[in-house]
Amino acid sequence: LKVVRRLHDNGCPVELLIIGEGGERKTLEKYVESHDMQSYVFLPGFSDNPYQEMSESDLFVCSSRAEGFSLVIAEAMVLGIPVISTYCSGPNELLKEGKYGLLVDNSEKGLYEGIKLLFDNHAELDRLRELALSRGNMFGVAETMHRIEQLFDEL
Repeated sequence: LKVVRRLHDNGCPVELLIIGEGGERKTLEKYVESHDMQSYVFLPGFSDNPYQEMSESDLFVCSSRAEGFSLVIAEAMVLGIPVISTYCSGPNELLKEGKYGLLVDNSEKGLYEGIKLLFDNHAELDRLRELALSRGNMFGVAETMHRIEQLFDEL
């Protein structure tokens, strides 16, 4: 939220959507309200189908301090959403050390600079969108079935 506020204050037309529920929801709501961010930060809560909202996004941001295998990053890539993530083990593997998405320093400064770079450079955002789709294909049914068949062939 601090990064989004800074981006917005510096003229970047950013909106943030956080889907889901969690133990920090009340804290997030208080922060949004106390910093008058209701016009560009949205916390709709749980969704039966978050893919609809995700598919309308220009960018998926994983701001985790630590992360294992990030299913939501994989889901974003399947939907062709460019990904920016803080540098930590799970995203590093999924994004192949930055080959399929932008990895930034695991800090507010790193996130700010990475998001600002993509908002200022639409060609880079488009390139990451293509890479996300490319990487997302590895999670498709055909590719998964192919890998399962390979495992059986090796037995």
